[in-house]
Amino acid sequence: TIFYLKIDRNSSIYVLYNGRKVTATKSWHGEILYSNCFGGALYFRTYTNKIYEATFHRSDNIQISFIRELEKGEMCNRYMLLSKKKKGREGIYRACDDPKNGIFVDVEEEKLDGYYLKAIHRGKLIYANIYLNEATAINLSPNIIAVKCGIVTATANDDSPLVYFNGKYDFSLFVLDTTTMEILSIKFPRPVNDSTIEYSYNIVGVHGGEITVKRQTKIEEGDKWEMTNEICKAKFPEALKKFEKAAVETHWTRYVQEKNSGEEEEKTRKEEEEEKRKKEKREKKWW
Repeated sequence: TIFYLKIDRNSSIYVLYNGRKVTATKSWHGEILYSNCFGGALYFRTYTNKIYEATFHRSDNIQISFIRELEKGEMCNRYMLLSKKKKGREGIYRACDDPKNGIFVDVEEEKLDGYYLKAIHRGKLIYANIYLNEATAINLSPNIIAVKCGIVTATANDDSPLVYFNGKYDFSLFVLDTTTMEILSIKFPRPVNDSTIEYSYNIVGVHGGEITVKRQTKIEEGDKWEMTNEICKAKFPEALKKFEKAAVETHWTRYVQEKNSGEEEEKTRKEEEEEKRKKEKREKKWW
């Protein structure tokens, strides 16, 4: 589901469904500050430090649910990723997660200089250095993946082994396979070849072989300029289709191998325990 937000003095949330606009009844307190989607639901924070969830039902209804208020000392970034320190350790979690299950930042603070938290994917924190354009990624620690790309936004879904990032300027797409740590880099052409027009992009979502982005266009005319916002879609190019297919196949191959390995280890453990019981029984009988 693609949720649309109109953020001003009278913020609104709506969905376009079957050619109709379905608008949520405003039941939240305060204007919307940050928002992000997790698992098909929209989560947002208001200026009054309250967190809400919006879900769209096929009965043409958007349900708004109050989740909770921000706790004392709890931080929330623009991607609805929250953090809180406990006993000197910082735990990070999504708005949809239980704070008790936060992922700890398990590296020294200096190692994250120049990096910004962009997403959480399959239990790992995704940090990116937006000033580097190396298109590489490393496992910085058991809990952290560091990406060296000039990126702005990211979208991650635990159902997929891929994380999608968009470039800082124009539309460069970086796709990270968190299983193999490979990155595919794709550059889309400028809509208009005019240096007086600036473009910036934010990924809205990825679904069904399409990527949806919000394009912000700044047009300069002398001392004046105009800013517009558009929702754009692009079909996956062949290179991305192949990359996605290979990533899914690799993920399932490793999953099956790990599952079989786990089952074999469990079988061996049970056999050893059974042999131990038999030995103890024989020794007891002898005595």
